[in-house]
Amino acid sequence: MSNEKTVVWYRPGKPVKAVRVELSLANMQKLVGGKIQIVPLEAKGSSPEYTLICNEDGKNKYHNDALFPLLNNNGNIVDVIFGPCFIAGKLMTDEDGEETFIDLLREDYLRIVRRFGKGAVKNEKKETAETEAADLRQLTACRNMLARLRARKNGKCSLSDG
Repeated sequence: MSNEKTVVWYRPGKPVKAVRVELSLANMQKLVGGKIQIVPLEAKGSSPEYTLICNEDGKNKYHNDALFPLLNNNGNIVDVIFGPCFIAGKLMTDEDGEETFIDLLREDYLRIVRRFGKGAVKNEKKETAETEAADLRQLTACRNMLARLRARKNGKCSLSDG
């Protein structure tokens, strides 16, 4: 049985892309450029709806390539994702006890792009005001978190500052 699923792939400096790929460990590592870290993404007040797969060492390896912040249910930044990553469906255990990801639908793709932005898209046709505003919020949050991370690295403040 194939484990091929649709995922939403983010890469620094490139537009977001829906790709269909077999989600083997080797393929997941290729998509993120190294060892993987799996992060359940929760919707407000519910169980994880999607799964973020990012580079385990993304902050060090891709320190200048912030993609988007992760927000808690109160809208506060809890982390920033750096480097290539992808978002898959919820990670489930099937009837055989094997872990598998739920396949994403077009509606899921649209919800993910509204929530996390579209990446660096050039020469794109007209965008909606809602998508532009979401991208601006994501960019501002990334810049703020990156400034705090740099300041923390230089010993000037903690992540709770700001």
